[in-house]
Amino acid sequence: MAIEFNLPSFTAQEALSKCLDLELTMGRERIIKWGPRCIDIDILFWSHKIIQSEHLTIPHPEINRRSFVVLPVKELKCFEFLSKKFYFASSFDNSARPST
Repeated sequence: MAIEFNLPSFTAQEALSKCLDLELTMGRERIIKWGPRCIDIDILFWSHKIIQSEHLTIPHPEINRRSFVVLPVKELKCFEFLSKKFYFASSFDNSARPST
């Protein structure tokens, strides 16, 4: 699922903190890096800004590898604006293969 909202009066870093707090409230435990989780909230974009810090990278670095992210984002009203600023893949390799 992707949602669009007006930028809040706080920073992207503060928004990340709020997202992490919400994940914790909903029962997320960070046991295995990139392991299974009951909830995962990512900040994909922050308007047209590029943000790189120790804990936050915007646009989210894995967007174009994930059809389950790009396809819902394409349904948002802001997609036309975002597509003028950022690249979005138009096809994906969604085949499942055993790891070697």
